[in-house]
Amino acid sequence: MICEQSPWLFSDPSNWQTVIDRLKINPLSLEKGTIIYHQGSINKKVYVIKSGRVNLSVVDKQGDEKCLFVLGSGCVFGEVAVLSGRATSSSAIAVSPVVLYEVPGEYVLEMLKININLNRVIIDNLLKKVNLLTNQIELLSFYDSSYRVSENIYYLMDHFGKPDKNGGVLIAMKFTHQEMAKLVGVTRVTVTNIFLKLEREGLIEKRKNGIYIKDPERFKDYIKAKRSAL
Repeated sequence: MICEQSPWLFSDPSNWQTVIDRLKINPLSLEKGTIIYHQGSINKKVYVIKSGRVNLSVVDKQGDEKCLFVLGSGCVFGEVAVLSGRATSSSAIAVSPVVLYEVPGEYVLEMLKININLNRVIIDNLLKKVNLLTNQIELLSFYDSSYRVSENIYYLMDHFGKPDKNGGVLIAMKFTHQEMAKLVGVTRVTVTNIFLKLEREGLIEKRKNGIYIKDPERFKDYIKAKRSAL
């Protein structure tokens, strides 16, 4: 299945609306590039995204970064540190303007003792992350960089693309080659070369307002063929 391994995660924000309303939590607006917490820090809040994108990533001693998840509307993060009482295992950074809610961790822990629905929401969120991590391990272990980049482009097209009358689809959501590199675990130069190759083959077209997929079905067949060949 195309895109089953892409590290994007979305959820239903209404799952947390009761908690937000009960505590009368006002939304917090963050600029792109805001670091919400650092890897290894102590975090005592659970964050619920209303809009925008947040990356959860890990960094090694050399400063190399690997993105674990791209979290969108309705997603929750920070819950692992709250539940375990340990330092955070990843960093969280806003990669677009973000609006989110900050829920006190102590309140969440108390509610989990009595609220079955909240338990289900938390467990479902954790299971999605486990499944994505498992898929990423498979992707990094068995598939090359070209396939990983192509699959993520297709995912963006499928979820954020705007079809036109010519049968093409425009990915109007802007992202940099560096952001894509962090997603798939390669260098920015590698991503740039893959984009150039896809352009030469007539599969994509770079425009000022985004990436244009000329023939979505042809692009899908291209990815399937690459997957079968690996």
